[in-house]
Amino acid sequence: MLKRDRVTLINTSEGTTDEYGGYVVGTETSETLMCNIQPFSRELLLKKYGFDIEVTKLMICSVDNDIKEGSIIIYNKKKYEVKKIPWDVSHFEVMLNAI
Repeated sequence: MLKRDRVTLINTSEGTTDEYGGYVVGTETSETLMCNIQPFSRELLLKKYGFDIEVTKLMICSVDNDIKEGSIIIYNKKKYEVKKIPWDVSHFEVMLNAI
C-alpha cells in the first residue's frame, strides 16, 4: 500500500461530570498518520460498498483503532469528517467528507 500523504487525526472525548456534579470538558487528542488519499464520491461509494452518504475523499491506511466514525482528519489544511469505514480487515478504507 502506497503511503505518501501525511494527515492529522483528531478525536475529542465527550465531557463528563465529576463527583460533585460539575461538568468536566472532554479532551482532544491528535496523532499523525501516513496514508493514501484519493478523490471519491457518493456514487463510487454506493457502487463499491452500497452506502448512500456524501463523501469527497477515500483514505487508505493501516488499521488504527483510534480512527472512528466522527473523527476529524486534517489534510492539506482542510478538515474532513470520517463518515464510514467499510473495509477494516488488513487495512482501513476510510470515507471522508469535507467540513
